[in-house]
Amino acid sequence: QTCALPIYAWPVTAVWLMLDPRCAPVRDEIAVQRQIIARARAQEQRADSGFPRDPDLRRAMNVLERDVSRADYDLADQIVRGVLDRRPMDAEALAVMARVQVTFLFRGFDRSEERFTAARRSAERAVQLAPDDPEAIAALGIYFLVRGGADRPRALPLLRRAVALRPQSPYFRRFLNNALSNLVHTGV
Repeated sequence: QTCALPIYAWPVTAVWLMLDPRCAPVRDEIAVQRQIIARARAQEQRADSGFPRDPDLRRAMNVLERDVSRADYDLADQIVRGVLDRRPMDAEALAVMARVQVTFLFRGFDRSEERFTAARRSAERAVQLAPDDPEAIAALGIYFLVRGGADRPRALPLLRRAVALRPQSPYFRRFLNNALSNLVHTGV
């Protein structure tokens, strides 16, 4: 016998899983998946603790992660612009700027042609200066994903590469999943 849930039991799935002895393998699998997720989160925190190294850029990333309002994204943009004014060829600053720009686009705060151009320019420049930087590669992939149309399929290899370089990153994986989902749904 298996752990089969009848349709009427769906609302009480958690209770069913806990009480039905036939569901022990499912409970075990859920526990294993939770452990994998916990390890991935811990690795992500360790891996990302070094990016970005610059305290101003880290401050901009912290503002982005708050994900509150357009004003927060404007502040992150200003912080990174200040760093780029001092160091225009800084790959790390360009990667953070690319993330800021694609976040504006992805969130829909500014989808102007100027913002698309700034996002692409920052991401391409960051990849030119640091071709193995997963942040820069992911930003370029996200740009192509958000740009859509004929550019959308170009996102997939870039996001796959970013995930390969930093497999524990849920941020990169989320956008890779978005790209895969978009390609499946659009048939491109």
